[in-house]
Amino acid sequence: TEILPKKFDYLESALDGNEFFVADKFSLADIAVGAQMTQLSLVVEPIDASKWPSLAAHTEVMKQRAGFTESLATCNKMLAKAVPEKVSFS
Repeated sequence: TEILPKKFDYLESALDGNEFFVADKFSLADIAVGAQMTQLSLVVEPIDASKWPSLAAHTEVMKQRAGFTESLATCNKMLAKAVPEKVSFS
């Protein structure tokens, strides 16, 4: 829980208030970060949008993209029994 907030700080600064990571256009960087953040969201409570507003918004946008929604639904079903409660960073 100490390492991830530092990574979130880095990602927040990389977004710099933009919707996407590279030239403010959807790219492989968004897929890579979005995949990790959406997978993390399966076992961890949502990140604090007051601390990382751009990253939180990016994660929510990615969760709604085709491919991500189907994958998350499947993963949620599989993890529901193994991880009944999400971890909190607060």
